[in-house]
This record gives sequence, structure tokens and C-alpha cells, in this order.
Amino acid sequence: MKQFFDILRFELKGYLKNKVFVVVTVLICLIIAISLSFPRIKDMFNIDSSAKKESTQLEKILIVDNTGENKQYLETALSAAMPNNEFVFDNKSLDEAKLLVNNDEYASVILIDNPTSFTYLVKNLGMYDVTSDIVKEIFKTNYRLNQFNNLGVSPQQSQSIFLKDIDVTTIETGQNQMNNFFYTYILMFMLYMAILIYGQLVATNVASEKSSRAMEILITSAKPTSLLFGKVIGSGLAAFIQMGSILFSAYIFFNLNKAYWANNFVINAIFNMPLYILLYCILFFVLGFFIYAFMFGAVGSMATKVEDINTSSMPITLLFIIAFLIVVMSMSSGAVDNTIMKISSFIPFTSSMAMFVRICMSVVPVYEIIISVVILILSTLFIGYISAKIYRVGVLLYGKSPKLGSLIKAMFHK
Repeated sequence: MKQFFDILRFELKGYLKNKVFVVVTVLICLIIAISLSFPRIKDMFNIDSSAKKESTQLEKILIVDNTGENKQYLETALSAAMPNNEFVFDNKSLDEAKLLVNNDEYASVILIDNPTSFTYLVKNLGMYDVTSDIVKEIFKTNYRLNQFNNLGVSPQQSQSIFLKDIDVTTIETGQNQMNNFFYTYILMFMLYMAILIYGQLVATNVASEKSSRAMEILITSAKPTSLLFGKVIGSGLAAFIQMGSILFSAYIFFNLNKAYWANNFVINAIFNMPLYILLYCILFFVLGFFIYAFMFGAVGSMATKVEDINTSSMPITLLFIIAFLIVVMSMSSGAVDNTIMKISSFIPFTSSMAMFVRICMSVVPVYEIIISVVILILSTLFIGYISAKIYRVGVLLYGKSPKLGSLIKAMFHK
């Protein structure tokens, strides 16, 4: 046991003393701090915000009304729907309107042909430009009001019909997928990056020690199980410290600037994550990381050179990427309880992600969670045991990679 703790301490210390590890961690925390503090920083520079607001000109939109009807209604409705715009009514031809828009004298032009038709003229149509949609709804409402009026319904009665709001009561008996999607995706992505980065580091460290012949000395002074488990758990702790530091800094700076994010749905959804979700995240993060890290360690022991790691670990990497894509596609579709996800929840290589996502975005029976966790724990221990056997044989084999048959025989040879 002393050998295991010595190796674990050595591996963890190596990560914590690594300048790249420290700089990357600090840099990510700093970026998060600046991002979450940006509204406060921006507000500090707005010393004379009221004067700025007065001097800031509203975007001008030209209204060319060839019908000459309902100008007052359109002006009132457009101003109420788009308060950040200034509306100017004038008679212009299409060519004149194009010239005004191209010269940036107006942000856009609305040419009204008749009560049910208009032309929207804009220089560059933005990705989130909804002006034409808003104007379309105003025209639709205006047309209906006029038709009601022609049928003898008073304007007051027409407006009371159109402005009547519908009360909707939503009762959630399970999860709100939209609220939970953002923090689920972020936690999933962190697990994805941790496994790929630190799993590769485990394989690379093992291959480096093997290629430098340092492993021949280590293997004679420590048990292979202690060596592999010490390396993997040391890497896992380093990953946990790094991810924990990033999440903790995000939590601190969000709370320091909470008032500035009060109206941001996405940010609030992320940081209002329930405690039980965080606990499940830690559980599945640990088990998911170790099951892949052990396999990366075994692969690293069979590589003769560090350059061979990428090729040797490709099957493991592809397996993990496929599992990640299955889960992400299910999340995006909203069908997190589909057949593939349910099956994936009990397969050790995918359950750390699939079951975690189902817990976050659906209602999963307790017995399914228990079965999934038990299978994952037993599989992690079994893969760790098999990986240690491969590690014991692989670190002393040089040249070509051993054949599967000879490797299995050597694994169980006393």
C-alpha cells in the first residue's frame, strides 16, 4: 500500500509542479473571471451613462406608405414593438430607397404596397434580424382590426378580442430539459476533455518511462498494480483539482456579479444547478475517467515509442467519441430516454455519460441508477485489474506489439 501512495504522490506532484498545468488552469480561471465580471467592468467605464444614452442615436427605419392609410396606427404600433428604432414616414421610389440604405442613411426601408403586402429593404440581412417578422405581425393585426370594423365590430371590441391574453399553467412532474440542458452540456464537455487529455497523458507517461528504460527499474521495486493504479489515480486527482478550480472560480465570480446576470436565462440556468446533480456529476466523472484511464495506461505499456501512442490508443478514443456523439445527439433531440440511451446507460463505456444525462434531463427510476452505478464500479475494478496484468507484461516487451494470444498467456503466467 505504501508503494501505491508513494507513486500516487509522485504523479500528482508532477502535475501540480508542471508549469503548463498551472498556467493553463490559472488562464482558464482568469478568462472565466473576466467573462463573468464583464458587465460590471463595462458599467465602470460608463461614467456618464445618462449623457451617453441621450447622445446615442436610434437606428432609423424609413416607412414608405403608398396607401396613405393607418399611418397613426402603424407609427404607434411600430414604436411600441421596436423602441430602439426611429421611424420616418416619407414618399420615395424603390431606387431612391435602395440608395438611402446603401449609403447607410437608414438601417432599413419598409415599402407598403397595400394593407396585406410590404417590401422589406435592408443592406445586410443579419442572422437575428426579426424586423420583417414584427412588421408582418403588426400588418396582420391591423388587417384583422379593419375587417372587424367593416363587419360592424367597434375598434374597442376588436382590440379587446386581440389583446386578450391566455393564462397558461405548467406543472412539471419531471425535469425542465431547457433549463437543465446548458449545465448538462458543460459538465459533459468537461468530462469529455478530461478523459481525452488526461487519458492520453497517462498513456504518454507510461510509454516515456518504457522508452527511457526507467520502467525496468520501477517494475522491480514496485508491484505493477501499484504502479498503474498510482499513475491513473494521480492523473484523476490532477484532473479533478483542475476542473474543480475552474468550477469554483466560476461559482465565486458569478455570485460576485449575480445582480448583473439577473435577466440572463442561460447563465442563471447554469449556476442554479441542484446539488444532487453536482454529486452525480462527481460520481460518474470519477468512474468514467478511471475506466478509460486504465485502458489508456494498458495501451501505453504496449507501445515501444511515444510516437506510437496516437495509433495504439485510436480504438479507445474512437469508442469514447462515438459514446459522446450518441449522448449529445440524444440531448439535442430532447429524446434522452430513447432506446439507445437506455441501453447505453448500462454499458460501462457509455453509462458514465448516458446515465448522467438521463438523470439531468429526465426522470430515471432509482433501481436503474443503482444497477448502472454497480455495473460501472465492477467494470472499472475489472478493467483496472486486467489493465494492470497487461501493464505488467507490456512494459517489459520491446519491438513489435505482442499478439493477443501470447499476451493473454503472459498475463496469467505467475
